[in-house]
Amino acid sequence: MFERLWWFVSGIVAGGVVTVRALRRRPRPDDLKHAIYHTSADLMGLASRVVAPRDRVLDR
Repeated sequence: MFERLWWFVSGIVAGGVVTVRALRRRPRPDDLKHAIYHTSADLMGLASRVVAPRDRVLDR
């Protein structure tokens, strides 16, 4: 149940972010499309920083 709730909340948040980015001026379909691209690029950049391994010095 909590997993479904998590996906619902994350979808609402992502949709809100895309809409806010598109509403800087009167939105057109292309504005929504570009907002989706920019938001997904930001999310992938954030995910890559979270998932990336830390730099470690290996003892030899």
